[in-house]
Amino acid sequence: MHTDFYESKLKRKKIQFLIEEIPTIEHIKKSCFSIFKDRFCPICNIEKEEFNHVWTCNQRSEDNFILIQQIKQILIDSINDHIENQALYVEDIDLPDLPYIWDNSIREDFFTSIDIIKGIIPLSLCKFINGKLKNYKKTKEILYNFRKISFNLIRDFWNERCSVYHEINIALGITKNVLKEQYGKEKCITTKKPPTDKKYNDTEGLVNYIRYGGKIIDYYNCCVP
Repeated sequence: MHTDFYESKLKRKKIQFLIEEIPTIEHIKKSCFSIFKDRFCPICNIEKEEFNHVWTCNQRSEDNFILIQQIKQILIDSINDHIENQALYVEDIDLPDLPYIWDNSIREDFFTSIDIIKGIIPLSLCKFINGKLKNYKKTKEILYNFRKISFNLIRDFWNERCSVYHEINIALGITKNVLKEQYGKEKCITTKKPPTDKKYNDTEGLVNYIRYGGKIIDYYNCCVP
């Protein structure tokens, strides 16, 4: 029972990351605008904090760099664990063959590290791994473990931000009761722009995975290189 609850909570958290619905300041404004309307990123206190800013905030640029390097190393180790011949081991220099995938930037035409953080595995990465192993089953296993381990690091990074956020709230006297009292009292009017990312044109596999629990590899294959 405990395991089922934990897995359900973990899946919910992963979906929050995937659809960019983690409780950033901009997201919280939708329900508690009266309290947070003048609040910015809890780290830099300069920029509006939406999903992408969490991973590109200048005040955490060094932490962001370390996070991406750790995620990259997890992938390298996961691949090499399945290669018997050490002469064929994948090294850091091999991974840049995947354009922009390790860039800490926001792009509409290519996948970047932010997409990896969201939980999206580009088809180009899947092909890269399978090209090294020539084994589809092992490729799926590597991608599954890679996502599982890297998500723990990503969640730790986010939790560090949340600690700062809670400290600020305590200093301002904002408690859970205050949040409940102010919930929905003042509306936040936002204009949502239609998505323009070319890399997300084909989402059939993604929808199938979220709604019906389709095969995870079908989800990977819905992503264009």
